[in-house]
Amino acid sequence: MAALGRHVEYLRKLADQGVLILGGHTLNHDESAFGIVIFRADSEATASAIMDADPLVRAHIVTVAVFPFEALLGRDPRGDNDQQKQQ
Repeated sequence: MAALGRHVEYLRKLADQGVLILGGHTLNHDESAFGIVIFRADSEATASAIMDADPLVRAHIVTVAVFPFEALLGRDPRGDNDQQKQQ
């Protein structure tokens, strides 16, 4: 499945650029399986454009939904782990 290889490469490039925070999929392989990608974007439109450019989406193999999200806990991979400093 060539589109899957292009999908993985696309996500790797986003990770290398510091856009992608994490990506993966559930371990079940039935109809309830899904993937999740968490990345940085300056707007919902930008986030939608990033996902629309994914090779699996472009090939109509998967569909996506974009959910804006605000992280309140966890480690910032950029090195600023104190969420209070950012507010």
